[in-house]
Amino acid sequence: MARSRFAAFVLLWLSAVAVPRFAGARDLVVVWLEDGRMLTGEVDPRTDGEHLWLRSTSPTFEIATSAAWERIKAVNANGEKLAVAEFSKRIDEFRTQEPKANELPIPAPSTTPNIATTVTRAIPQHNAATRVASLDVEARVANWDQDAATDGIEIRVIPRNTFGEIIPASGQITATLIGRNQLPTRDRDAFPQLGRWSLRADTSDFTPYGAAYRLPFRGRHPDEDSSLAIHGLVEVSFYVAGQGRFTSDAAIYLQTFNPVRRDLQRHALERDR
Repeated sequence: MARSRFAAFVLLWLSAVAVPRFAGARDLVVVWLEDGRMLTGEVDPRTDGEHLWLRSTSPTFEIATSAAWERIKAVNANGEKLAVAEFSKRIDEFRTQEPKANELPIPAPSTTPNIATTVTRAIPQHNAATRVASLDVEARVANWDQDAATDGIEIRVIPRNTFGEIIPASGQITATLIGRNQLPTRDRDAFPQLGRWSLRADTSDFTPYGAAYRLPFRGRHPDEDSSLAIHGLVEVSFYVAGQGRFTSDAAIYLQTFNPVRRDLQRHALERDR
């Protein structure tokens, strides 16, 4: 009884739900098997009179799954509910192009006909996966020695490929710290340059979270300058040979508001006069 109710629910769901269409994909097919499992993908060209093959791909792998026609109980082809017999007759409307020579092989037939056969193939990374397409940057004022005073800023450089994945890269990084004082915005001195650094990046610098670099203050500590706004801007340029120059920026807190710290700074200034 429970199984029949489940099957009825599945058929109702397939008749009511429109299956989304992915960019660049052919007609998307969803099938339910008699054991309750769901298979989804594009109709693979190896589909024949005995088995339906569905194929799905991603930037890094391809997977194909087959099921015997007699084991299929419900079909939704690109949002349209079809009887299994009708879908089988119209299969050429949904079939993708012929497979290439390096596509997934057809495995030996399963000895258990009600078990779907699945094969997977890793797709070699291509230029789009290994090339930098964009750059993200994070920045903060940091302390990296034993005293309490800040020592500089720390930036985290995060190059990404076209799929949004972090890509280690070698190249030249230039970082500039810009502040904001109390002058009108039209004044050319309203946004003073508080520091500029240049360094070499290597692929070995990278972790799954990007590459972090420490940029020491040189003389002036902007986090101790009360004439500056608490926010600053870090502009980063990353030149990767053969791929281009990528730029990004990040807001940075130059000063964390603390009234005691502020009064101590004022006290020190008055004492030194």
